[in-house]
Amino acid sequence: MLPLLGLMLLYFNAVDEAVPVKIASTLDCLSAFMNTALHSTFSLSLSLSLSLSLGSVFVFTFMQRVSVHLSLSLSNCLSIYLSILVCTYLSISLSLFISIYLSIYLSIYLSIYLSILVCSYLSINLSLFISIYLSIYLSIYLSIYLSIYLSIYPTNETYSQPFWYP
Repeated sequence: MLPLLGLMLLYFNAVDEAVPVKIASTLDCLSAFMNTALHSTFSLSLSLSLSLSLGSVFVFTFMQRVSVHLSLSLSNCLSIYLSILVCTYLSISLSLFISIYLSIYLSIYLSIYLSILVCSYLSINLSLFISIYLSIYLSIYLSIYLSIYLSIYPTNETYSQPFWYP
């Protein structure tokens, strides 16, 4: 995560007119990363749950718990990453912009104040939005996928009993 942050900071090293294009391409990269991460974590949790040889009800509840846990952890990591990225970019660009037009002391105080204000706003709103979106998306996706899977491959009645029954 930290080398990627370093690359992103090098990517946004100068203030120019192509900043919206850079931000859009960064968001495209992040969405591709999220799709890959969601797919790999879903297949990992599915193989883990099916290897436990539990009944379909236990698999479904396990999948729901895993999806909620993964959505919360991914949303927290992504919101922290995006807030740090935007905060550093804003602090650098605002300090450069304000130092040109105002005195040095005022530019430092104003850029720090705006960076803290934007960071707190972004971290709170992004974490709420991403956690809600990911939990809804994962629960719908997992329930549809699991219902299709269970309709294609019905479970055996011996697997639905706990292992301690003879």
